[in-house]
Amino acid sequence: MLYGAASLGIGLLTSGAAFIALFVIYGIYTALTTGVERALIVDIAPPEHKAGVLGLHAAIAGIELLPASVIAGFLWTGLGSSSPFIFRGALGFITCTGVFVILSAGKKPAA
Repeated sequence: MLYGAASLGIGLLTSGAAFIALFVIYGIYTALTTGVERALIVDIAPPEHKAGVLGLHAAIAGIELLPASVIAGFLWTGLGSSSPFIFRGALGFITCTGVFVILSAGKKPAA
């Protein structure tokens, strides 16, 4: 949710002070998630494959950056400089909602 809010805000707001605040919020989001993501990968990987799994994760992240950058370039060129941030923010909110729905569906009510 923090990712979506920061991205959407950067795309919609025009104030320099607001941009700096949202950039700091995005930095906090990155600091909170990057290490946890890698720690989770290491925790669930078999001991003999930890380095390989981390390398695979880095490779997949790098590969996905190409189409993401192409889409951002098309949005920037076609719709303006704020459109990639608005798109990214909307996708962040959609993803957050989807994860919430999936995780909520897995919970069983207490009897």
